[in-house]
Amino acid sequence: MLEVSGLVKRFGGFTAVNNVSFRVDQGEILGLIGPNGSGKSTIFNMLSGTLAPTSGSILFAGYEIAGLAPHRIINGGIGRTFQIPRPFRRLSIFENVALAGFYGQGRHSRAKAEEAAERALAMVGLPTDRHASVDGLGAAGLKKLELAKALATSPKLLLADESLGGLDEAEMDQAADMLRNIRDELGITIIWVEHIMGVLMRVVDRVMVLDHGEKISEGLPSAVAGDPRVIEVYLGTDAETTQAAAAEARRRGRPMMLELRGVNAGYGTFQALFDVNLDVKAGEAVGVIGPNGAGKTTLMRVISGLIRPSRGSIKMEGVDVVATPAHKIVSLGIAHVPENRRLFPQLTVDDNLKMGAFMKDARGHYTERLEVVFDLFPRLKERRHQMAGTMSGGEQQMCAIGRAMMSNPKLLLLDEPSAGLAPVVVQQVFELVKRIRASGLTVLIVEQNVQQVLKVVDRAYLIEAGTIRASGTSAEMLASDTVKEAYLGV
Repeated sequence: MLEVSGLVKRFGGFTAVNNVSFRVDQGEILGLIGPNGSGKSTIFNMLSGTLAPTSGSILFAGYEIAGLAPHRIINGGIGRTFQIPRPFRRLSIFENVALAGFYGQGRHSRAKAEEAAERALAMVGLPTDRHASVDGLGAAGLKKLELAKALATSPKLLLADESLGGLDEAEMDQAADMLRNIRDELGITIIWVEHIMGVLMRVVDRVMVLDHGEKISEGLPSAVAGDPRVIEVYLGTDAETTQAAAAEARRRGRPMMLELRGVNAGYGTFQALFDVNLDVKAGEAVGVIGPNGAGKTTLMRVISGLIRPSRGSIKMEGVDVVATPAHKIVSLGIAHVPENRRLFPQLTVDDNLKMGAFMKDARGHYTERLEVVFDLFPRLKERRHQMAGTMSGGEQQMCAIGRAMMSNPKLLLLDEPSAGLAPVVVQQVFELVKRIRASGLTVLIVEQNVQQVLKVVDRAYLIEAGTIRASGTSAEMLASDTVKEAYLGV
């Protein structure tokens, strides 16, 4: 049905997908997995026409579709769901699905589109009442609506993008069963990108694994889960993990810096965190690991005051900060380095660093703090008058961390510092984390790259589907069956 040969996608000098080839047979469910930034979304975007390949071939039902416009690809029989549902809120559930059917089938017949909408809604278990509102749908309902919209286009091949994100365990099982039923009852072939490995591995026929834009493994789920290359990518085999005794010695007698108890949080009807308990003692480096979409970034936003939890307590040095606004949390000593850096690209390095010293106390010690940052990151001193947007990814990460350190924090929050960086740059970034930790600063780092983060932290927590599943020293986490199941599905 689908045959991809030598697929390449470059963005300037960055190669996101490099010479990837694979095929999917009629009636198959292929799981597409890999760490964050491995190229999964880029491949989906090329298959659905959102991006044109730099080179390579995409044959669908014998026809070349590489570079075709998205509407032509949809009309030809490829449907797609998206990780984050974005329905038309002013339209009813039925109207959303009928609209997708009308345009997805080439605007041939409104009546046929409405018939397709009824069938699709019945398939996913949503009401066919033409006046039912989208506003009443929770996370599971919105995922079903996204799936119904894709089904209404009458696809022969369905690209399912993270269908389990934001769902509880029972809802995950229902969503996985639904994909299998779609294949079995409708004969639709499926490519499924997902990070909840334990569920995916039970459903798919074959698995393909990407890492840094290249295919590293392909085969039956059991064979792929045991592939040394896959284990190396997800968990590492050479992790210089901290000894449990040494980590415990660092904790003993240290005061509590950060304490979370029973924290629940989310976005509107979508709940991302469920009863999270976590603590960090002064001087510790603690990691939070977990697949993409597990709730790691939400956790950081809750701690830094960007999202207020719906329930639970967050204490910084014994003071509850749940109701404290974000700018005041900075004054308490918490600095947050967000995912993807969030620099001001048109400002110089100097000016970006000044942004981190906006609090009154920090402004009073600006020169002193600047010297501390330049001592940690000499490269920033060399580039201080350069526009931040013209620097390399690694240098931008230095600048983002340096900006956070300008506030003289007690606790540094690092959100996915390796995201979007080349392997050699990832190594450099984690060397920087080691230096920061050696300076005595308390660090909480969330990261999907298990093998790297477990080299630099004392302890770690595993978060999956918004719930803490395991915790322990780096060595214990590396050996944990729960961690292996979260990343490899075994």
